[in-house]
Amino acid sequence: MFNIWRKLRDGRESDKELTQKAKEASPLLVAFVTQATLDFYKEEPGRFWWGDDERMLMAVVLGDVLLQLHLLDRFAFRDLGEEGRAVFMDALLPAVRDVLTRRCQTEEEARQFDEDLRREYNEKQLDYAGYEKVMPKGRDDTAKDTLFWEFAKRRAADIGTTNPIRTFEINLHTMDVTINLVALLKRAGCYW
Repeated sequence: MFNIWRKLRDGRESDKELTQKAKEASPLLVAFVTQATLDFYKEEPGRFWWGDDERMLMAVVLGDVLLQLHLLDRFAFRDLGEEGRAVFMDALLPAVRDVLTRRCQTEEEARQFDEDLRREYNEKQLDYAGYEKVMPKGRDDTAKDTLFWEFAKRRAADIGTTNPIRTFEINLHTMDVTINLVALLKRAGCYW
């Protein structure tokens, strides 16, 4: 009862609750985005749109995770304000890092991955922040210069496809992952 009153009074959950939700969200985020990415880009077992390059697969999955982290950051700022967003993201980022580094074979590999992840996350945050619009704002608006569209164009170039239909599919897939990830986190009780 007291937590409900605090939430009504303060407009958000306590720092402890937000931290716990972020920690619970991290394995769901990584697992969901990884599976959605594998399913979307898979052409047949062991082959993806770009062939069988395992390093490209890891880069694509990581890129999708970083985009979803950026979007959750935006949503947290919108819904929780600056302070609540800071609490949530300060707990979510290391928790996601911990989930991702479990795949590393050695301490050195984990340390290097951690450094690379921090650098890449910061670079992407700065880059993605440059897009005011995440998606078109209405029926008459275009996708040009929106975060989803520009991400899709870059992804298409990164994986070596010049087919505009593929770019459009990546755009739709990325939107779909975002919508379904937020729905999953809400159902699991780890979205504010």
